[in-house]
Amino acid sequence: MQNCTQLMKIDLADNNLDGNIPTWMGSLSNLLFLILRANKLSGEITSTICQLNSLRIVDLSDNKVSRTIPRCINNFTVMTTTTKDLHDLILRYSAYSTFLESASITTKGSELHYDTILRLVTNIDLSKNNLSGDIPKEITSLVELRSLNLSGNHLIGLIPDSIGNMKQLESLDFSRNSLPGKIPESTQLLGFNESSFTGNHFCGPPLTSNCKNDGKSSGPTHKLEDQNQEDDKSEIEWVYVFLSLGYAVGLSAFFTTWILKKSWREAFYESLDNMWDNVYMYFYVKWTRLTRALG
Repeated sequence: MQNCTQLMKIDLADNNLDGNIPTWMGSLSNLLFLILRANKLSGEITSTICQLNSLRIVDLSDNKVSRTIPRCINNFTVMTTTTKDLHDLILRYSAYSTFLESASITTKGSELHYDTILRLVTNIDLSKNNLSGDIPKEITSLVELRSLNLSGNHLIGLIPDSIGNMKQLESLDFSRNSLPGKIPESTQLLGFNESSFTGNHFCGPPLTSNCKNDGKSSGPTHKLEDQNQEDDKSEIEWVYVFLSLGYAVGLSAFFTTWILKKSWREAFYESLDNMWDNVYMYFYVKWTRLTRALG
């Protein structure tokens, strides 16, 4: 297949293909649609895929792909092309229109089928894999991307603030990851359904949970500081508990022995008598000297 350099569409979805994503796919410079959904592919998303700057649909969902999302993802230059240039793209690929057939993609929780307008669809679906790391900020340069699904992975880190540049997004799903923090304000994210963010550690609109720390992002650093403070407080409380118990046990032992042992009681009373005699003699001498001095 690596010799099929004029390929514009690869759709091998819903098979039992295993192994890694082939690196030779990076040589298919005319490829527009790469659909490998629902297989058993593993390994990482090879950086050679970023050489496919004409890609409009990338569907690797429901596999076993791991590691991070490649930061070279912004090399999908067709997805960075503004709407005013779409006419040129249509003309560019019109000669191949009879070979594009159709494709199905999952967006907004439903499977949609495209045929005649397939060349205008832009979609990245990496859901249901084992991807980790953060959401690369480079992905926010794909300003013509209309559907982004990263759900069901192990992604961490904050949502890039520059995601507000992706004004063409119609469908978004970050659910079921380990993403923390406040959802960026003043972006179109606030218009998406709450289900797009569930299963994370998000706060703020469109979710009902409020953010702490005066609205600041409660990222991993803040959580670690809060946890350390709680641990310190807990340690101090336990110190007081043990000191109180030690003091109580000591007093109990003393008074128990004092009550039960006669020699201790006699020694105690004798010490009190001696103390009283010393105090009495001290003040008596002081008083005698004072009266003599005045007389």
